[in-house]
Amino acid sequence: MEPDKPSSRLAQQQQAHQEINAAQGQTGLEFRTAEELIRHDAAQTLPPERLARRVQDSVNREGVPPRSWWRRWFGW
Repeated sequence: MEPDKPSSRLAQQQQAHQEINAAQGQTGLEFRTAEELIRHDAAQTLPPERLARRVQDSVNREGVPPRSWWRRWFGW
């Protein structure tokens, strides 16, 4: 006799993930806050080089106030 199959699609997906993790020997991690989860994920995932450069350029420009329209118009 076959074991009971999960009735919902979500339960089926969760069971499949559990089976895959068990086969790979991975255990689940628990995080107290969403920030901890994001930090852990960021440490595991490297962004594409182009994106990393764009983000760094954006961070570098953050402290520079934008020029007013009339200064841009007159080239000041």
